[in-house]
Amino acid sequence: MPNNRTEKAGSQHHKNKGNGYVFPLLVCFLAGFLTLALLLVLGSLIVSATDSQTVLTVTSWGILLISAGVVGLLCGKAFRQERAVMGLICGVLFCLFLALGNLLFYHHPFTVLLLVKYVAVIVVTEGTALIAKPVKKSKRRH
Repeated sequence: MPNNRTEKAGSQHHKNKGNGYVFPLLVCFLAGFLTLALLLVLGSLIVSATDSQTVLTVTSWGILLISAGVVGLLCGKAFRQERAVMGLICGVLFCLFLALGNLLFYHHPFTVLLLVKYVAVIVVTEGTALIAKPVKKSKRRH
């Protein structure tokens, strides 16, 4: 029969486990958006120097997929056991944030090409999460 102390410890463990998902997700998204912002600055320099529509398209796709790869890589390293599920969740959430930015700043309608970009982001995020080697937790000596 469990006493009050073990019940409290069990509920505290469950509460801490739920909070353990939030911080790694925030780190994954912040790193992804920081990568996106830095690569957009570099990409704008490249596109302004060449002034070509083909270079603009290739650069924007590359920047988007590299940023999705960073999110997936960090997600795969952060979540050891749930890499497949959390990689998919990270990819979908990253797409939702990108879609929200599209609606807020550009007001472009959703087209088939935009849908293909979002599917590619999800696939790259999931793929890099699955191939990432998870970080092993160090064993602390007491």
